[in-house]
Amino acid sequence: MFAQRVVQLLYKSEKQLAIELYVALLEHLCEISPNVGTLVTSWLNHADDERKYNVPVTVALIKAGLIHLTEQDQELSILIDNGRTSVIDFTVGLIRACLLGDYPLATHQEFVSCLQALNRLKTSYPTVASLFDDLTSLPKSQQQLQQPQLQQQPFLQQQQLSKGVITSSKEASIRDQLQFYFAEWVHIYQHPATTEKTIQTFASQLLQQPVFMSEDGSLLFFRVAIEASIEHALKLKTLPAQSALNIAYQPIDALSKLIVTLVQVEEQPTYLKRALSVIVLCIAHHHELRSSLFDQRPFLRLLTSILNDIHLMEQQLQKQYFLLLTCFNDTLYTLQPSYFPGFAFAWLQLISHRFFMPQLLLAENQKGWTMFQRLIVCLFKFLSPYLSSTELRDTTHMLYRGTLRMLLILLHDFPEFLCDYHYSFCDAIPATCIQMRNLVLSAFPRNMRLPDPFTPNLKIDLLPEIHQPPNILSNYSSILEEADIKHELDGCIDKSDARVLKDILSQHVRKNTMNSSLINAIVLHLGILTVAKGTPVHQGPAIDVYQHLLSELDSEGRYTFLSALANQLRYPNSHTHYFSCVLLYLFVEGKKEPVKEQITRVLLERLIVNRPHPWGLLITFIELIKNPRYSFWSHSFTRCATDIERLFESVSR
Repeated sequence: MFAQRVVQLLYKSEKQLAIELYVALLEHLCEISPNVGTLVTSWLNHADDERKYNVPVTVALIKAGLIHLTEQDQELSILIDNGRTSVIDFTVGLIRACLLGDYPLATHQEFVSCLQALNRLKTSYPTVASLFDDLTSLPKSQQQLQQPQLQQQPFLQQQQLSKGVITSSKEASIRDQLQFYFAEWVHIYQHPATTEKTIQTFASQLLQQPVFMSEDGSLLFFRVAIEASIEHALKLKTLPAQSALNIAYQPIDALSKLIVTLVQVEEQPTYLKRALSVIVLCIAHHHELRSSLFDQRPFLRLLTSILNDIHLMEQQLQKQYFLLLTCFNDTLYTLQPSYFPGFAFAWLQLISHRFFMPQLLLAENQKGWTMFQRLIVCLFKFLSPYLSSTELRDTTHMLYRGTLRMLLILLHDFPEFLCDYHYSFCDAIPATCIQMRNLVLSAFPRNMRLPDPFTPNLKIDLLPEIHQPPNILSNYSSILEEADIKHELDGCIDKSDARVLKDILSQHVRKNTMNSSLINAIVLHLGILTVAKGTPVHQGPAIDVYQHLLSELDSEGRYTFLSALANQLRYPNSHTHYFSCVLLYLFVEGKKEPVKEQITRVLLERLIVNRPHPWGLLITFIELIKNPRYSFWSHSFTRCATDIERLFESVSR
């Protein structure tokens, strides 16, 4: 194997130039071959081979990122405790090279286990004692620990901005310092000896740094940290092993923990807002720059990690918890698929996340319902043009299936949410998505027991629920106000005169401004006013307006209008009863056979898809085909083809 040969030559090399050349070659091999990368990094980090104890080679490998110091620290400390003299000498030399050189490569935190092990050998090994003397004599600004005890170390000194740790003050820039802060934090987060107190201490000291005294400074820190985390993940994610994937996401998980800890220390959501705003900017940059090659997974990992960490601190955050969810909701609204289609799958996973969706919907006084409803509508509007196509791409089909699964969860766990916002959802769901619409319309309150719609001689009028109006939280009035017809609709019902309204609606039809959203709003608003007034179905201006729309609209418009009526056929309530009667009345009073056929089509196409089926839909169709008053079977469209005839007979049974 070529990589093995390179490793052998690397450890035999004595000249620095040769070492650097072989390390560069090895790094390139790891990048182009994930399998090679996994084997090489595993051997370099875990193999017990005396050849590895070569300080110049190890330093070069650390610079190239092929050796992970946290893992190396653990491995070496165990061997030191076992009394391996070669390992002790190697570790002393490595620490000197990494911490005491002109340009330090690491911090004390990355060697804390080794320092603890070596500290126990100071009296036995002069080289070890000399190392600790040299570490102790460092300038105060660079002494991050005098004794190797992680919990006692001051992680960030105020002097770092002026004196620097990585480079001299003349060469250090603010971005360099921020990169160092974040790198130090990642090492602390990864270290097995790190405690919650350690994390809190680091966050508190980080906030005391001058750069964090301004909003711009904290935003720059998050920008530096996010860019570093994402680039690290993109570089290592191609490695096949699960351990490699975990390593790729370690900085991302560390950043998430830091963000939430800063929120906890400050006791306000300011830093979460700033971090999320920078995440949005980074997603926008990558989405625009990489186009079809955009990889949403690192950003998904970052946002889900933030959700997880917020959830783990729910008890400590208390009153802030809902504010943090609100910040997260606003971020997801900004990242909606219509703006970032390359982020669509990650976005769907985030809005349906178990630490987001249920927490938002379970908030007291339904505070989170409006926010989550807005996200669902964004999803439906994004899907609409893709689902209207006759042939679905695999990606569209997967997104559609994911949406159905989320709706099934809502139907099972939060049916009242679907009930109260059914109008908004049905208005956004494309006409072709019959099963998706049925899922929304099949929801009913959990404290209600649905009567069996197939019960012989079921008296719908006698059900107590039929006289109770449903709760509707959707803002359908705004559409009517935008079209400037709400006043006429209200006046039509109040004055029992539909002439002015019919003229206005005819103008909308002629101008081609009678879109589906306006039709949905008109149908629902007229129905609500009529039910509230207690006017019988066959009387009053509402039914007059409905019949007028049937005659004025073309075939496509009639289908939209009849679908708007069918969208109100839900669980037992006064609206379901009213609109069921309206559809049956329009069928029996209709003079045109195509209208009767279209009413049948709208009902039937919702019944031939997979369950669930709305209760009101079943009641209406059963009444239509079984009540002799409607003479359903006498119409020619029921027997126009053998398949159609068979279908009707199957449904009627």
